[in-house]
Amino acid sequence: MKYFTKDWYVLMQHLHYTTGMTQVPDGEYTEERIAALCKDRMKAYADEQRELYDTPPERLDINFDELTPEDFAEYDVASGKLKVPATMEEVKAGLERDYAARLKRFEERPPFDARQAIRDFADMYRAKLENAYAGLPDWVKTACDARLIAMDCLPESVYRDLKAEEERNRRLFEAINGAAEDAMKDTPEEIRRQLSFHDGEILEFTRRGGDICMLIREDFIPCEGQTPYTRVTFKDAHVTERDEGLTFEPLTYEADGQEITGHCTWLYEEIYKTTEGCEVHMLLAENDLCYLTIRCSGIECECNIDYRE
Repeated sequence: MKYFTKDWYVLMQHLHYTTGMTQVPDGEYTEERIAALCKDRMKAYADEQRELYDTPPERLDINFDELTPEDFAEYDVASGKLKVPATMEEVKAGLERDYAARLKRFEERPPFDARQAIRDFADMYRAKLENAYAGLPDWVKTACDARLIAMDCLPESVYRDLKAEEERNRRLFEAINGAAEDAMKDTPEEIRRQLSFHDGEILEFTRRGGDICMLIREDFIPCEGQTPYTRVTFKDAHVTERDEGLTFEPLTYEADGQEITGHCTWLYEEIYKTTEGCEVHMLLAENDLCYLTIRCSGIECECNIDYRE
């Protein structure tokens, strides 16, 4: 990878340090001050949950004139396909039944349990405390009490410095993205669209003669009559880079059909034209982030296939 590297991927995880955080005054946070703040945050959480609990359901504000039954298709777990309503009248009747059911549940709900809300807050606090500094710069460990972070609080100075670091990271991130777009501007859009498999699972990686084949389960719910499986064939291909540890274990199953191995995730790609065809750089995730680069004379994508064939 030239641009969407492992470092770039890590940088992408560091763009939201302050999201969801509340600023609190700077100063020493004694046991008593932490306890008082925790009590206030707990009460505020319980009050928010009470307000949500006591808010009646609303009818969805939908402009049906601009929609068709296909817009209300639902995924059928049993068949693995999308179920499309026959008419818009069926859609409207279904939405009315859903609203009536939600309203009935609201009107028959038991009294709000403030004690359960407090227990929920305590559980969340303990879970956050275990990994309070995860994903934050190392300097935060000495600048902020982990108990504050577990309450989604940051001292004003820490919040300000983290916000500034977020902005620096964002500027660098956007600059890298811009450079990547410029570098790949000559790559045909059709090829880039064909190889857009973000969060897809690579189920097979095999060589067939001079070609390399991948079976990919794309990350989407298929329409009726379709499957999420695509076979990509890199013609006259050879691997120019492959990280150690990238194994592409074959997909295997438990007796009940649950998958137990074979999970290698396609994250991001860079595609460049070459005199012989193209070069595809991939950032993948198996146990760790991994690079894979393939040079080939061409690419064929066969969509909507039966992965058991």
